[in-house]
Amino acid sequence: MRIKLLTLTLLISNLSIAQKLDTSTVLYNFNSYTLGNLNGQDQWVTKKFITSNDIVVTKTGTRDGSNALTQTAFGSGVAVNGSKSIGNIFNKSAFTDSNANYMLSFDVVENYWGIIVSLGTDANKDGFTAYSDTTETGISLLMQSYSGGADGFTSPAGMVSGDTLVNTYNWTKVTIVLHDLRKGGIADLYSYDYTTGKTRKKLNISLGINYRGKGKRNPGNWNMLGVSFQTESAMIDNISLQKIK
Repeated sequence: MRIKLLTLTLLISNLSIAQKLDTSTVLYNFNSYTLGNLNGQDQWVTKKFITSNDIVVTKTGTRDGSNALTQTAFGSGVAVNGSKSIGNIFNKSAFTDSNANYMLSFDVVENYWGIIVSLGTDANKDGFTAYSDTTETGISLLMQSYSGGADGFTSPAGMVSGDTLVNTYNWTKVTIVLHDLRKGGIADLYSYDYTTGKTRKKLNISLGINYRGKGKRNPGNWNMLGVSFQTESAMIDNISLQKIK
């Protein structure tokens, strides 16, 4: 199983954006978006903290010259969160198949205070979820260079921290593989630094999910993608979520 999952991870991380992915995939490469503020584009909703700046679509500093997301405001406590519905990719019928796995991948440049990617549920039906809402966030990954670059992965089972997955300002491919979902769930994290060619991984992280549970503990309720920029200069692109075998 581990070899199979790693092989699938490498295949997905090398997919061209022009290639056709299967119908259970959501993919955001932002190339069809208008440069400028993200809020309101393609049903994205953003919330700002101690800034009037939005998350913006930009070509500046991107890995391949195409569009990506960033945030330019800086200062103590500054953050901008973005949220987008991903529909019903995580659905209860998937748990009847013991071989069903999911893969979330994205290209990212971290900054000092960090960038956070999350999956969760819109429990209060306000069209938004964010990593800071502990009632709605299912899983989240914080990537930062602060405090030695100790990244943090959070799930219903708690936080796993102190391990460096992304510790440079280079563009990095991050892949999160979710498997064994009927048995409480396991996450395997992989990263590939495009500049150095260095690969990192952290395996066998317990998720603490329950396919019969309520709220964020049940991935069948995970219908929202969240991105949080903690102050300026981080970037993200090519966000893909796919059901795999």
